[in-house]
Amino acid sequence: MKILQKAADMARDAYNDTIIGTIKYENKRTSMVAFLKHDHGANEDWLIFRGTDSIKDWAFNLNFLPVRIQGSWIHCGFWLAHRSLWKDIRKDLNPAKRLVIVGHSLGAAMGECSVLMLKKQNFKHIDLITFGKPNLFAKWQRKKQAQLDFPAFKKQLSVVNSSDVVARVPRVGYRAALNQTQLWFGPKSDIVNPPSETKRKEWDLSESITDHGMDGYCARTTAFLKRKKKVAALSSKLRE
Repeated sequence: MKILQKAADMARDAYNDTIIGTIKYENKRTSMVAFLKHDHGANEDWLIFRGTDSIKDWAFNLNFLPVRIQGSWIHCGFWLAHRSLWKDIRKDLNPAKRLVIVGHSLGAAMGECSVLMLKKQNFKHIDLITFGKPNLFAKWQRKKQAQLDFPAFKKQLSVVNSSDVVARVPRVGYRAALNQTQLWFGPKSDIVNPPSETKRKEWDLSESITDHGMDGYCARTTAFLKRKKKVAALSSKLRE
């Protein structure tokens, strides 16, 4: 599961002005930022979206209207943020290579939008790893529309700290992808795909802001990866 630690580190590094060895994409009007790293030795690309880092970013987060993209109804604000970068990013992606998409907060939702946009394109292998991802899909649509399910999309791992407020919004009208695997960092233990009752019990408003930062996610990820049985259980779930 080295991929998980690398994803956490890159999601944290995306808040820097640069990441060594990457292509940077930035839209000054929307303040959106992403990075692309070509790993030629592993024959894979890493696409990393920066998360919420300014008041402009929150303006996108608060645009609750749904929009239909690739047959699914999704959060319009997240989609508009993604669209402001996607045209330039897409030109640099190679369908023949494995693509790992990473994001935190708003950047996580933008990563999910990227998978949706690649649904009908001839990509070989796509993985998505997110941290503190908000809800993207409209609740009222059919089950098939509220998930990312196509041959090239191999795994979706959503990592969530138990009291991260952003991972619970928007509460009204939206939900997470139905077929994602969730790694839940609780106050006492780490759980793969916890039941809703557990999530409600472990919510702590006093920690809702500190639980959202990428430094905290990196620390919890490092600690989790030292627990071999937990890692084995997660790996098994991702292979299903």
